[in-house]
Amino acid sequence: MKMKLGKEQWKAYIAVSVAAILFGCSYSLGDIVEASGMSKTCNSFWTSIFAIALNLLFGAFTKKSPFQRISGKQIGLCVLCGASATFLSNYLFLIAYSQGVPVAAATMLHFLHPAMIAVVMSVLFHERFSMAKLAAIICSLAAVILITGGGGVGGSPLGILAALATGVAYGMYPLLLEVTTLRQVKGRTILIYMHISCAVCAAAVSLLNSSFMAPVSLVVWGCDALLACLSFFAYLLSTYAVGIIGATNTSFAAMLEPVASCLVAAIFLHQTLGLNVLFAGIMVLLSVFFCSRNGHQPEKNKTREEASGPREKA
Repeated sequence: MKMKLGKEQWKAYIAVSVAAILFGCSYSLGDIVEASGMSKTCNSFWTSIFAIALNLLFGAFTKKSPFQRISGKQIGLCVLCGASATFLSNYLFLIAYSQGVPVAAATMLHFLHPAMIAVVMSVLFHERFSMAKLAAIICSLAAVILITGGGGVGGSPLGILAALATGVAYGMYPLLLEVTTLRQVKGRTILIYMHISCAVCAAAVSLLNSSFMAPVSLVVWGCDALLACLSFFAYLLSTYAVGIIGATNTSFAAMLEPVASCLVAAIFLHQTLGLNVLFAGIMVLLSVFFCSRNGHQPEKNKTREEASGPREKA
């Protein structure tokens, strides 16, 4: 059965596509920061601190605090999202690299998470599974193979497991947004707790392994601040999209992220851009097209503003 996309659905697909581009841009900035000697974990700490400050400044400017009145359980779910998606997924990448898994292979294994989410939503939460969703999964897998060169997966079994786990850790974020009471929480409220939990986890690990350091120059400070802006708005757009089109559709549209990363690297870092990137982008768009034909439960097609009811005064 074909589904005609409404105005809100189109806005959600555009939002998650923009989010994917912002996330893709952040990879190049992250490379600049880490080239200065800062570890990925420590970089997560500073990015989270800047994102928290940005959220609070945005709240002061609009006179709407991100600290919405929510339950302890909802706070716990926000913290779990942050610890899992923004910290643990990055930390697992480090384990995968240290165990000899090539960057391309780790990226390929990580971006299996849209297919995982599609299966989980169908099996555990009875989301409709059709030939359209199967086609979306096939196209997304083809896109990953194209973008990473389709090489073999090297490294130790632990490294391969860690690379796969990065996708599981990140996938917890859209899943929890859709299937829990986080549907009733505003995006900025979710993000403030996510970034706080990420900052705490990253600081603890950086101090334990003696890798904690401050940015060494104004350029690095600026890159971290820009990274925080990209992360903040990307997560905000993704959170909005999950509330409208669901975790499955959002995760497939997010596959534009590695394509955007390659394009940014080619334009600003003068890296070679092959035809595989172009074809990967086409396959991602096809996967989004097929997934949109699969349909999504109408009762979940609400914005977070609608789901959370009347606004509470800060």
